[in-house]
Order: sequence, then structure tokens, then C-alpha cells
Amino acid sequence: MKKDYVKTLLYAYPNIPNMIKRIDELVKKRAINSMTNCTNCQELCEGIVKLTVQKGLLFEIKYYIDKILLRFDGEEVAYIEYKYFGKKDKSKFEGIDFAGRAYFRKQQKLFEHICNCFEWLNITDEWFEKTSKKVPYLRKLLQSVLLHQNSSASGIKKVKKNTEQVA
Repeated sequence: MKKDYVKTLLYAYPNIPNMIKRIDELVKKRAINSMTNCTNCQELCEGIVKLTVQKGLLFEIKYYIDKILLRFDGEEVAYIEYKYFGKKDKSKFEGIDFAGRAYFRKQQKLFEHICNCFEWLNITDEWFEKTSKKVPYLRKLLQSVLLHQNSSASGIKKVKKNTEQVA
């Protein structure tokens, strides 16, 4: 599975409960508005079905990531939460050098293991493209991941180019 897709799913994970609540609110509002609004019933139903499908997909993603997280011990989950879920519990990381190579190696190893777990669960590129790209939030998040990756890569190229010119 493409690393960008895995990162997108991991970054989305902590927001899934809020997205599900928001979908529930939208469905409820559309159902209530249908009583006074004279729009086409078929369009309204199709919109509600699309939202319901998105909600089901979000539940599925949460289920898979929960299942993957069970494969890791407490320290590894803390590393994953720190990097992808935005949980910055300082007590779990006392004495860890976040700028050190050991931290980055550990993160890379964990990420590779997560990618393998997605493959093991049969979450492939095709699955992501057929399902997740239909959810607007995940599409925007994927664009953000790609943009960040491209800006980081171009930043590295600029640094290399500048150091070569100095030498």
C-alpha cells in the first residue's frame, strides 16, 4: 500500500469519531429539512445514502486501525500516537531525544510494520482508491500529506543544492 495512503488513514484516525458525529448531524438536518423543502426526494435520498456509506467507511477504517494497534506494545503505541495522532504525553517520553537518529529509525520501523499490517488486512491501494477517495475529508487530507511530502522533498533538494554550491 502506498505510504501516502497509510499516512492519510493514520492522520485521520483521531478525527473519525468527530466526523461520524458530523455525518449523523448532517443526515438528521437533511431529513428534517425534507419536510419543508420541496427538493427532489431522490436527490435527497441519494445524498443521505452517500453520507451513510461514508460513515460506514469511517467505522471500517477505525476498526482496522484499532486492530492494527493491538499488535503493538504500549511503548510502540505511544510512538504512533505521538507522531500520527497528535497525543503528546510527555510522561511516556522522558529522556527520549526526538531529534536523534534512534527515534527516527524507530518511527520508520513502526511505520513499515503498520504498512505490512494494512497489507495483511487486505487494505490495498485499490481499496483506498475505491473507497477512501470518495470521502471529502480523506481526499483533502491526502492532498495535504502529498503537499507536505513534496515540500519536504523540495526543501531537501534545496538544502543539497545549496551545500553543493558552497563546496
